[in-house]
Amino acid sequence: MAGLLLGEEVVTMLPAPLAGGGAAAALEAASRSPRYRKFVESWQWLMPLWKAGVLSSRVAGEDIGEDVRRACDRIDRDGSLTGLRPFMRPGLFDDEKTYLDAVAGDVLKGGPDPGICVPVSAGLDRFAARHELMVMRAHPTSVAQQAEARMGVRLFAIGIPALVQAGGGQLLEVRERLGEQIFALRRAITAIARGAGPRPDRSRTAAELQSDLNDAARAYSARFEAQRDHLLRGQEGEPRVIDATVTVLGVRLPVDSVLRSSATAARVMVGAPSQRGAETREESALPAVWDPGDGGSVVALIVKRLGAAQTRRR
Repeated sequence: MAGLLLGEEVVTMLPAPLAGGGAAAALEAASRSPRYRKFVESWQWLMPLWKAGVLSSRVAGEDIGEDVRRACDRIDRDGSLTGLRPFMRPGLFDDEKTYLDAVAGDVLKGGPDPGICVPVSAGLDRFAARHELMVMRAHPTSVAQQAEARMGVRLFAIGIPALVQAGGGQLLEVRERLGEQIFALRRAITAIARGAGPRPDRSRTAAELQSDLNDAARAYSARFEAQRDHLLRGQEGEPRVIDATVTVLGVRLPVDSVLRSSATAARVMVGAPSQRGAETREESALPAVWDPGDGGSVVALIVKRLGAAQTRRR
């Protein structure tokens, strides 16, 4: 929800027939798979955002599918990720119905399947790094997420009000009403991310960039409060609107942090001995065949909800 509110454009993996075919192919697949049909129906609230171009599944003509496949290949060939293999789903992409059922089921059910969410999350990070995008994360709660958090380099932290539940139409209205403030906040976050990147902008000091971000966060929060009655009004036929204060923590992570942290969690789950020296050697082992997409870093925005939420019903 924070990404849909703050992002200029939000890119996600859209589970769809592997051969393409657009909406017609997706509808045909839904007619064959009850689980996939439920998944498609569960995303109906997002339709205004898809139609407005805020939400998409492609950048420069590319979707995330190939990066997910590369993540699966990395797990298969990298000796440091051996512990992940028992949790994976070999040949996930070999059969279209199996793939759509599996991914749709992982979205719909309460707890994620590591055989699906690990390669998908790792693929999203690869895709984001290649296209210089930021990724969104929930506050770390699982063993894997906590292991990943320890790999990050902190860039900034802010607290702002945000919608934690709303329909797509209401999100579009909020983006319009707070457009100027969201743009300034987005620009300040991007400036800090670039200042800490591989090609840093040395024209501004870290203190100046942080000051700009703080000013943008205060202006956004003030505008949000001034417009609260309008922002929480909601639209007919959409989910009720709920807002809350959230923290947004910016960190720079290795692009393969999902795979490395998941491997650490896998060792914990099977009760493998915790020998720091052995773990360090295993995790630092290079893949058998180096892939440029396995290197580099990505900026993640980690969002945590704070306090009691406010609710408005139309």
